[in-house]
Amino acid sequence: NALRPQETESTMSQQQHEHPQPATQSEDPSHYSRLVIVDYKDISADPADMDLSPLLERAFGGMSSSSSSAASPLGIIAIRNIPHYTAAKTSFLPHAHSLAHLPPTYLEDTLSDPSSFYNAGWSHGKETLGRHRQPDWAKASYYFNPITDEPGTEQERKDYPASYPLNRWPDEEAFPQMANFKQSARTLGGIMREVVVHLTRHVDALAEKRVEGYPTGLLYRSMVGTEKVKGRLL
Repeated sequence: NALRPQETESTMSQQQHEHPQPATQSEDPSHYSRLVIVDYKDISADPADMDLSPLLERAFGGMSSSSSSAASPLGIIAIRNIPHYTAAKTSFLPHAHSLAHLPPTYLEDTLSDPSSFYNAGWSHGKETLGRHRQPDWAKASYYFNPITDEPGTEQERKDYPASYPLNRWPDEEAFPQMANFKQSARTLGGIMREVVVHLTRHVDALAEKRVEGYPTGLLYRSMVGTEKVKGRLL
């Protein structure tokens, strides 16, 4: 374990009984570059009852010097067995094809939002790639806020248009093929946001151990209260 000094077998057994540990990949340092996977029931548990610190350090870095020979972490953590996630994903993702095949003038004139630097609604060919800054026409994106159509205050939206853009939903009456697009987007985005909020509590718990003076619940409070939430249909 990269987080604790060596302990006796009896001490470890007692701690595991009092604080259940999630299943992890092998402790072999050569496995540190593999994707870290955590179960939803563990991520949604109180950090006082479920210590995810070893997995978070494996996923995002901060390993002890004894593990310095390990491969670099991926910077990614996967959450499995999320309630209702599969159904929500199956409902929303097929809309991508219908959206991309709406009239081009409607996509560009109605669903695009230049004032937010294309951080809301439709975006196609706005990103540039390479030294010559060539437009990326190989993919398109649709950005939306799953928790509110009008984030922040009017002044915040004026001062920070990229952070607080208004949603631009396709007209489901004018385009019947887009029926349930808005609701399914909100459902899936809401589930994903909820999981992130759960994760922040465990990140805070780790940071409180590692950073002197770290404010209790700093990341959790920032995430649970913000309206700056972004979903992206790619």
